[in-house]
Amino acid sequence: METTPVNPTSLTHLEPANSWLTWLADSSEDGIVSTNVQGLIVYWNKGAERIYGYKAEEVLGKPVTILHPSGIEEEAARIQTSFEKGQPIIEPLETVRLRKDGSQIDVSLRISAVKDDQGNFLGLSGITRNISKLREVEQFFNHSLDLLCIADFNGYFQKVNPAFHTILGFSEEELLSKPFIDFVYPDDQQMTMDCLGSLLDGESVFNFENRYLTKDGRMVWLHWNAYPDFARNIIYAVARDFTAYKALERQKQTFIAALTHDLRTPLQAENQVLTMLHEEDFGPMTDKQQEMVLETKRSNQFMLQMVDNLLTAFRNQDYKLSLHPELTDFNQFIERVIDEEIALLAEEKHLTFELALDSQLPNVKLDPHEIRRVLMNLLHNAIQFSSDKGVIGVNTERAEGSVVCTITDEGPGLDEETMASLFEPYGSHAKKFRHIGTGLGLYVCKQLVEAHQGGIWANNRDDKGSQFSFTLPL
Repeated sequence: METTPVNPTSLTHLEPANSWLTWLADSSEDGIVSTNVQGLIVYWNKGAERIYGYKAEEVLGKPVTILHPSGIEEEAARIQTSFEKGQPIIEPLETVRLRKDGSQIDVSLRISAVKDDQGNFLGLSGITRNISKLREVEQFFNHSLDLLCIADFNGYFQKVNPAFHTILGFSEEELLSKPFIDFVYPDDQQMTMDCLGSLLDGESVFNFENRYLTKDGRMVWLHWNAYPDFARNIIYAVARDFTAYKALERQKQTFIAALTHDLRTPLQAENQVLTMLHEEDFGPMTDKQQEMVLETKRSNQFMLQMVDNLLTAFRNQDYKLSLHPELTDFNQFIERVIDEEIALLAEEKHLTFELALDSQLPNVKLDPHEIRRVLMNLLHNAIQFSSDKGVIGVNTERAEGSVVCTITDEGPGLDEETMASLFEPYGSHAKKFRHIGTGLGLYVCKQLVEAHQGGIWANNRDDKGSQFSFTLPL
C-alpha cells in the first residue's frame, strides 16, 4: 500500500481538518512509521502496533533502532547513503525487524524521504508489511519434494519450485521460456492439452497422469492435481514423481502373469484329467475309486478357487478392474456354471439344486469370466456349509432395473459378528466351522459385483441357513 509522504513533525499535533488522514493511516493493515532527522520515531499507526507489538506511547520519541535486530548495520548504512545521494524512495526491501517480545519477523519495507515545501529534509516515512506468512509459504514451496507450479492460461509456467530442477534437470529460466507442453513426452501431449482445456472450462483436475522428458532424455511419470483461478488467470498445480511406483507396478504385473500361469495351468490340467476319470473315459471304476476321484477333484477345485481369489484380490487392490462385458442369457449362464463347475462337488455331499429362474429376464450385460467367479465363490460356500443331502437354492428375478440373483443354503447361518465383517478381506467365515479358506472369496465377490455397478448382501433365512444376493443392472 502506498501513501502520500507527510510531514512527520506535524503528525503528533494533527489539526481537526486533517483528522481524516489519521483515520486513513490507522485503517491500513500495513504499519506506517515516521522518524525525524535524528532518527526518533514521531508517528506510529495502528498497523505498526499490530506488526511490532508496541503501543504508540511506548515508541514515540525513541530511536527507530529499537526495531533493528543485530546484523543489519550494513543495510541501515546503505539506506542512509541512498538518501544522502538524493534518492527520494527506497523501493520494497525485504528484511527482518524486531518485535516488542524480542522475536524477529520478516517484513517488506518501502521508505520515503519527507521534505518540507522548501525541499528541506525532515525525516523518513516507512511502510511496513508483515510477510512472515509469505515466508512460511515460500519455505514450503522451495523445500517441497513434490513439484509445485503456477502456470498461465496460455500454457506457460510462471513459477516453479526447485523440485522441477531436481527431477527434470531444467533450470527455472529454461522451464519458463517456452510452453510447458514442449517438456511433455510426445505421446502424452494431446491428452495433456485436453486436460488444460478442462481447466480452462473451469474444472479442477485430480489424479491426472502424464510423462515428462528430462533434460538428459529420460522419461518420468508425474501424477497431477490442478485447479484454475479465473480471478488471476492462472493455474495452480502440484505433481508427484511416481516413476519408481510405475516400475514396481510393472514388476507386479509380471509377477501376477507368471503366478497365474504357473499355478493355474497345472491345476486346470489336473481338473480335466479328474473329470475324465470320473466319467470313466479310461475305463470302469469301482465306487471306492469314484469316491477318491471326487474327493481329489473337490480339493483341486478348492485350491484353484483359492488361487483365483488371491490373484483377484491382489490385482484389484492395485489396479483398476478392466471388464469385458457381453450381453448374456443370465439363466442359461447360471445353469452352465452349475453343470460345468459345481455339480460334481455337490454330488459328493449328495446335495441337490433347486432352480427358480425368471424366464422373462432380458439379457444382462456382464463380464462372463468375472461373474462366473462370483457364482462359483457363492456356490462353493453354499456347498461347504451345507449338510449332506441338503438343498441349495438358486433364484433370479427382476427388480427396479436390475436382475437379482439369490443363492440359499441350509447351513448354520450367520451370527452378528460374522455379518459385520462378511465382505472384508481375510475375515473368513469358514474358520469358525473349521473349514479351510483364505477369507477372500466374499471380498472378491463384492469387488467384482461393484465393478459391474451392482450390489451384494447377505442375511439369514427364517427357517435355516443363509442367503446371499447380488444385483446386476439391466
